[in-house]
Amino acid sequence: MFEINKINNSFIFTKIDLKLLELLELKQMDIIGDICSDFAFKDNFADKLLDIFDIAWQGKETLYFLSSKTNKNLVILINLRAIQENGKTVKLEGHCVPIEIKGFDEGLIGLILN
Repeated sequence: MFEINKINNSFIFTKIDLKLLELLELKQMDIIGDICSDFAFKDNFADKLLDIFDIAWQGKETLYFLSSKTNKNLVILINLRAIQENGKTVKLEGHCVPIEIKGFDEGLIGLILN
């Protein structure tokens, strides 16, 4: 699980589960307080990710796959939803399912990720 806040039109990681950090091979100081687009995602995914966060911030629940630069054997299925107070989004909450890709056909993973 992780949480993201929107500060000055930037999406910032504010909380992340220790198990997720372990899977991503990261430490809290590598991600907490950082702008989400600066995180170690595949290069061509940063802009798409910001669009996904914008959609979720508007109240629409999203589901997407993410592969990390830090753990090449992992794809994460993420459900992202807005947490609202008084009808206004105050943060995003993400829940994850890790998928080990070791042994998967690379063409199939490419289809899933694109």
